[in-house]
Amino acid sequence: MSRSPLARASIAVALWLCAAAQAQQLTPSSFRYTGGPTTKLAGGDVVAAWNVRDPKSTLRPGLKVLFFGSSPLCDPDAEHGPVTSKGNVRTEQAKSVTGLELDPQGSLWTPSGDTDQCSPAARGKAGDSFMHVNAAPGGGVGMFTYTGRDVGGREPFFEQHGRGGKEGTGANANIGGSFFFWSLDWRGKEVVRPWSGGGSAQGATAELRTTQSVARATVPPKGGAKKGENVQAKQQVIFTVINEDCVKGGSDAKTCRLKYLFNLAVFRAGVADVRNEPWFKEGSVFFDPAQAGVAIIHGPIPAAGQTLRDRHTDASLYTSAGEPSQGQEFTDKRFVVRISFEQLTNALRTIASRRTGKTFDAVRDADVAALFGPRWNDPAQWVLTSINVSQEVFNYQREQRAFIGGNFRELQFGS
Repeated sequence: MSRSPLARASIAVALWLCAAAQAQQLTPSSFRYTGGPTTKLAGGDVVAAWNVRDPKSTLRPGLKVLFFGSSPLCDPDAEHGPVTSKGNVRTEQAKSVTGLELDPQGSLWTPSGDTDQCSPAARGKAGDSFMHVNAAPGGGVGMFTYTGRDVGGREPFFEQHGRGGKEGTGANANIGGSFFFWSLDWRGKEVVRPWSGGGSAQGATAELRTTQSVARATVPPKGGAKKGENVQAKQQVIFTVINEDCVKGGSDAKTCRLKYLFNLAVFRAGVADVRNEPWFKEGSVFFDPAQAGVAIIHGPIPAAGQTLRDRHTDASLYTSAGEPSQGQEFTDKRFVVRISFEQLTNALRTIASRRTGKTFDAVRDADVAALFGPRWNDPAQWVLTSINVSQEVFNYQREQRAFIGGNFRELQFGS
């Protein structure tokens, strides 16, 4: 299959007229992906590979099609492995496992063993995980992430990280992932400032919109006997924002930024529907060791009109205006999340609370400024640097299979 045209993703040059009457209009500087063909990405070029570890590759503006995991046929520290558009048993099932037909005019990527970092036995092999673009009108991006042996006992070429995790550090242990990722030219002319609209010191409300499906998801019927042994598959949206003044002031860019991770669909072994679980109804912040300790605000999306709060501080983090997170397979559900600037500052104070050991109410402006710069409370200083739709599967036993397949036809973020 050809690798162009690619999925449409651009910094919009015209207002998007939403289909839902209650939704706000996004400004011209919003990030917009609405499916179908395109000749423009978010600046830059395409990087498609497995286990990319070079920051220059992932931070350079453009589309990134990234797989993470390992192969028993390759070096444990293999990096920037190649991909192929060669079909296999999984891609032949694209419609049933992702909900989107393969498109001869679209694009297809799957991990390949055609590299000196793998043994000769890996030559010509392709992974079971794959991503593809259906460029037809109404199309989108299909994703499928597979781990474990199949029903016939066959072990895939590319699977999840082992118990040692990424490069033996323990990070991302037992996890395989697929990320369809846009890195934006946030230092260029077309910059997305999600909270800068509204013309007031309080800023605007940023809004995330995405239409997604999960066509297939499988995890073992029984949970693990020990804590941390519950196999899980999920589909999610992640975006990163950075304080521009903080970076220009010479601060560590890893401190100047934070991420939001929204669990749109989660399937866990031994759980019929995660939406009924108390632990799935709260948000929190964690510091990801696989990403130099960057702070990530994460949680599910509640029902429309409801606000998610941090489990430790009870601070308001974001509000739903669309479908809630799902625990079963679904088709074309539209998720809408609104984050006011006040809720963003709540997130910053929550991060400062965790970093300093102070209670939320005891956190001072100076504590937040020490992490995000003196203009942390200026809406115009926050810019979008990246956004992705991704899948992750946690599977601690290679003998059991666990996978998730789905698609997205829309991804928009702005004010």
